[in-house]
Amino acid sequence: MSRFPRIALFALAVPISLALMVGVVFAVDRSTNGGEILGTVTVAGVDLSGLGEEDALVALRDLEDELKATPVPISVDGVAFQVLPAEFDFEMDERAIVDEAMTLGRSPGGGRIDQFGWWVGNLGNDDAV
Repeated sequence: MSRFPRIALFALAVPISLALMVGVVFAVDRSTNGGEILGTVTVAGVDLSGLGEEDALVALRDLEDELKATPVPISVDGVAFQVLPAEFDFEMDERAIVDEAMTLGRSPGGGRIDQFGWWVGNLGNDDAV
């Protein structure tokens, strides 16, 4: 084989091999965390990333209990006072938050191509979603 076909073959093999490796990593990532929250998701400082639904619900219920017990400062006409959110039936919809977090990166109408684009765009992303 002459030198040119070997260089051309190598030039094609490298990008194809890299694309296949990225595809395999994507497939393994998706198959191993199907029941987990993808990406970086935080709610009021509570990290939900990588948690399953039940663990995320527990974390959010703990957050809700903490928020209910944290006084909120209020000032009306120069008079300052504090109220506890629990006194006003403060409630978080933990189920809705977890359901929304579980859809991130799993766009049901977009298919695998959109999910792959989201996955590539969030590689190494430390920003809260």
